[in-house]
Amino acid sequence: TEGFAIEAKARLPMGLLTPRRLIVDEGVWGALRIVRNLCRDTEARGRVLAMRQVFHKYRRHLAAIMLVGKKRPEMNQ
Repeated sequence: TEGFAIEAKARLPMGLLTPRRLIVDEGVWGALRIVRNLCRDTEARGRVLAMRQVFHKYRRHLAAIMLVGKKRPEMNQ
C-alpha cells in the first residue's frame, strides 16, 4: 500500500555471536581479529559473553528477519 513490491523475505533463527555466523558476517580474518581483541580485553570479553548468554537463553524467541522491497515504477514520480 506504500508503493513497494516485496521481492524477497526470509525468517531464520538468530545467529548473533555464534562462531559460524561470526565467520559468515566478518570473514575468517575478521572473526580472528575479534577473537584476538576479546582475548586482550577482559571487560569487552565479559560484555560479549553476557550478550551471548542472553541470546542463547532467549533463542526460541529471537529471529533474524529479511525483507527486500522495490519501489514500484508507477510510484517513482
